[in-house]
Amino acid sequence: LWPWGPVNNDLRVASGTQDRRLLVCRTRFTNILANDTVHFEFGSADVSPEGRALLDQLLAVLSDCPEATIRVEAHSDNVGDPASNLTLSQARAESVTSYMERGGMDAQRLSATGYGESRPVASNSTDEGRAENRRVDFRIGQ
Repeated sequence: LWPWGPVNNDLRVASGTQDRRLLVCRTRFTNILANDTVHFEFGSADVSPEGRALLDQLLAVLSDCPEATIRVEAHSDNVGDPASNLTLSQARAESVTSYMERGGMDAQRLSATGYGESRPVASNSTDEGRAENRRVDFRIGQ
C-alpha cells in the first residue's frame, strides 16, 4: 500500500485492432474534455447548450468506437443537502446518457451513476475547488 491508498494496476498493452481503437477513443475523449466539462442549467439536470455541443463532439468520437461502453459519472460540490446533491447528480448522469441515446448511441453501451459530493477532486472550501467538483466523468471500456 502506498501512503495515499492501494494502487489499481490495470495497465495492459493494446493487443489487437479493437484495443487500439479503444485507446484512440480514450485519447480523443481526454483531449476534448481536457479543458471543459458538461454544463447544466443552474440547479437542474437539463444539459446547457454548451454541454450539448460538448456531448456532440464526444458522440462523433464514439461513432468510430462501436465496441466501447461508456459509464457516465456525475459529481457535485458540498453546497446544499447531501441527499439532494446525490439525487441531482444521478439525474444529471441520466440526462447525459439520454442525450447520447438520442444522438444514436445504443442504450446497452451506456450506464449512469451519480455520486453527489462523495468523490471530490478539489477542496470544497473555495469557489474554484467547488467548480472542479461539479463535473461529469466518462469511463470508456469494452
